[in-house]
Amino acid sequence: MYNETTCREEMVMNRQELRDEIRKLPAVERVCLVEEAWEDLDEEEQDSVLSPEQRKELRRRIENCKANPPPVYTWDEFVAKLKSSV
Repeated sequence: MYNETTCREEMVMNRQELRDEIRKLPAVERVCLVEEAWEDLDEEEQDSVLSPEQRKELRRRIENCKANPPPVYTWDEFVAKLKSSV
């Protein structure tokens, strides 16, 4: 006799089976699946991804970048600077 736990266990694929099934999809559907998975990750708590120390360091770097923005060059300026350094 089946109960809810047994049904769930039978419906679960292992990672390899899941990858095999995904690879059978057309490329467009695989891209959509990846985008949906990425959006799901983005919606989850970001705090669980970074440790408190990592968040602190990230905030420090962002503030430093805002306070001391790196120089921005046009393409022509970049090429000229590159040629003058060689």
